[in-house]
Order: sequence, then C-alpha cells, then structure tokens
Amino acid sequence: MPAAPVPKASSIEDLIQAKATSSAASAPSSVGGPPPKPAKKPNDDDVSTTTKLGETMKAISIREKEKLAQQRASAFGLEYIALRGFPIAPEALALLPRAKAEELKAVVFLFHWRVSRSI
Repeated sequence: MPAAPVPKASSIEDLIQAKATSSAASAPSSVGGPPPKPAKKPNDDDVSTTTKLGETMKAISIREKEKLAQQRASAFGLEYIALRGFPIAPEALALLPRAKAEELKAVVFLFHWRVSRSI
C-alpha cells in the first residue's frame, strides 16, 4: 500500500500547521467543544419533597418518644398524661421553684384553687 503523499510546503511551520489542521479536523477538541452542562439545580418539587420528608420523620420521632414515655410511666406505676395542646398556667409553674423542678424533673401543670397536679 503506498504512503499518502506529503504536501509540498515552503517551510517547516507550514508542515506543522497542515498536520495540526488535519488532525484537529479528525479528532474532537476539548477546547472548542460545547460547554459542559451545568449541574442540576433543585426545583421546588425537590425542596418540598425534602421538607415533607423532614416533617414526617420529625412526627415519627415525636410519636416514638410519646410511646416510650407511656411505657416508662407504666413501668413506674404512674399515669401517663399527654399535655399536647394543654395550656400550662403561669401560676402553676410558680408553685415549684425552678431548681427543685429541675432536680425532680417535674413540672406543675395544673393549678385550680386548692388542687394542683404535677408530673
């Protein structure tokens, strides 16, 4: 098989330029190619899904803690009272000094004239 004819050039620079031009045409160039695609930005659906997942996980965690509190109360022979949504009167909180409440890990949550309840 005969070799491809070498084009006549007036100088070495012409040969180098001719070779570079022919190889550039046949090979893809990383410099002149299309720009890379930007990274995908999260859209509103992704954010809301992530937010919903976080809220669901938090709700599950709270339910598990409530269930554990019920079990612990039962183990100690105590009544479990869910105070979610139950207003705690400032007068009731004032019945037990903060230091004592922290020591006992207790809170007075109801004060009604001569009756008070605590946990």
